[in-house]
Amino acid sequence: MAPSQKVTVDIDAIPLAVALIGVDAQVAAANSRLVSMIGRDPSGQALLGFVDERDRVDLGHLLARPGGIGRIELRLCARAPMNAVVRMVPADGGLRLAFFEPTADDGPLGDIATQAFEVLGQGIVIGDGTRILAATPSAARLFGRSVEELLEIGSLF
Repeated sequence: MAPSQKVTVDIDAIPLAVALIGVDAQVAAANSRLVSMIGRDPSGQALLGFVDERDRVDLGHLLARPGGIGRIELRLCARAPMNAVVRMVPADGGLRLAFFEPTADDGPLGDIATQAFEVLGQGIVIGDGTRILAATPSAARLFGRSVEELLEIGSLF
């Protein structure tokens, strides 16, 4: 049997949204895909900090498992709240890699559509007639509000 070798992984090279989770459940590092997905860099923050409070107990149970590995579906507190599947696998030194994958029911826009929506740079608001489902930052500026405020006010009409 060959001696074990330490492998270093560049998380930015992984084509999925990934975070490196420390033994204290803090995000040690996040790749650019995760930062883009949730709209901020969670590095140095508690993993529970960007998970909807309704899912924090379940995530806590996952983190408490021996090795802290497994799969969970939860809601992320992102630019626009989204549902995601999180899979955790062990890494060296008691660390874990957490892979985040948006689920199909994460809102009115799918993953590719969301990315296209964000890079358009135009003032676009999507609604269902009774509430605003999504808005670009340019649209928010036109109305003198943040995207979060637009999502909370309901219909523009």
